[in-house]
Amino acid sequence: MTSFTHAAVGLGIAAFFPDKNPLWAVGFSLLPDLDHLLFIRTMRLKVGGMKHARTFLHELLGTVVYMLIGLGIALFDWELGVMFVTCLGFHLFCDFINGYSTPYKRIRDLPSIDMGTYLPTRVFQEVMIGGLAIWLFMSR
Repeated sequence: MTSFTHAAVGLGIAAFFPDKNPLWAVGFSLLPDLDHLLFIRTMRLKVGGMKHARTFLHELLGTVVYMLIGLGIALFDWELGVMFVTCLGFHLFCDFINGYSTPYKRIRDLPSIDMGTYLPTRVFQEVMIGGLAIWLFMSR
């Protein structure tokens, strides 16, 4: 997913936390993509152009790390901790099914399955998920 879609998803998640500033959700939703900055010089503007720009934080181990951080936040502010876990979990889930992360890598390699490999599929995924998230935010 693109950073724009992740930000839109953050806004959609913010609709479920009306007492919190939506910027928290947007920031939490973009947090996992900070590891891309380490590879900014080698990124390519194409579908799959950032598949090499991932650290362990974009894989299953990252999920565990983020959940532990979220639990720590929840000790002080339950709602903010739940928002953190929700945003991070949804970011990683979208990247798992749409990107090149480990859990679904073998499925992506099958010739009959397109999980966002081709541009039309990828655009459809981004528009549908981003559009739904913006709709959630606007309808709150």
